[in-house]
Amino acid sequence: MFAVSGPFQLGPIAAGSPPIPLRNLCRRAGVDHRQEGEMAGKPQRQALLLLAKSAFAATPHREMSRIAAALAARPEIRARFDLVECCYLEQGEPSLRDALRSLAEKGLAQVVILPVIVPMEPSLRNWLGLMLALWRAESPLPDIVLADEIAATAGLSDILARLALEAPRHALPCGDAPRPEAVQVPSQHYRVLVCTGPTCHARGATAIWAHLRNQQVRRKLRVTGAGTMTAKTSCLGPCALGPVVQVFPDGTWYGGVTEEALDRMIDEHLLAGHPVADFAYSPGGRKQQLRALPLSPEKKEHE
Repeated sequence: MFAVSGPFQLGPIAAGSPPIPLRNLCRRAGVDHRQEGEMAGKPQRQALLLLAKSAFAATPHREMSRIAAALAARPEIRARFDLVECCYLEQGEPSLRDALRSLAEKGLAQVVILPVIVPMEPSLRNWLGLMLALWRAESPLPDIVLADEIAATAGLSDILARLALEAPRHALPCGDAPRPEAVQVPSQHYRVLVCTGPTCHARGATAIWAHLRNQQVRRKLRVTGAGTMTAKTSCLGPCALGPVVQVFPDGTWYGGVTEEALDRMIDEHLLAGHPVADFAYSPGGRKQQLRALPLSPEKKEHE
């Protein structure tokens, strides 16, 4: 068990154990703490949270909601979980953090996260543990259980085989190759690069990227102010300062970026044109260490 201000059960598959059918996936996802609570006379509310990688438009959001609703309708799921919801690891709403906050506000004591991701990065478990530690330092969260990955289940090959055998026999229509069309070169002034190299990824770059993309949609950053476009990159270099974000054309380096820091970068740099000195690092020949991050107003009041 990996504890981060409360149990964080990874539920690994024991060596030599038989493959787990899909129908048993949720049952294998850790200890049923509701049963423990019921024995103590205090039933604990549980939620099942489907975690997809990203969704860019309304249609995939509706599809994930449909999958969550279909799962919630199953008797064995209703018997254990009070809620079944979905969220997104990268772009899409709600983000994983927002979903966990919402479930905490609803009084859920435990959340089983079921990744609907194939393939699933081996680092996801470690990354999730790190992010839970950071998020719990800011606000209470339910206990988290991570279900086994879908690719490790025996039932997946049966589903894929059925889909392959039921595929249409006729080929997709293929017409003439389209002619290149004229395009307009983007006029947005700012380009924000989020490093997703190994170190930055381990320090929470995925959550930073997700927050930036969601804020880009919420606040219409492409057409607000001077205009902003975003991209994630491989390693940008100063790994010890991760998570690292760079803003062009200014070339400003930001290190130790949190979601709160990113919100300040949006307000002060992208919309007002003033780099945020608290998180900025100057390029040069000398080595630099990550500075202590300034407390947010909320944390100052708490202290």
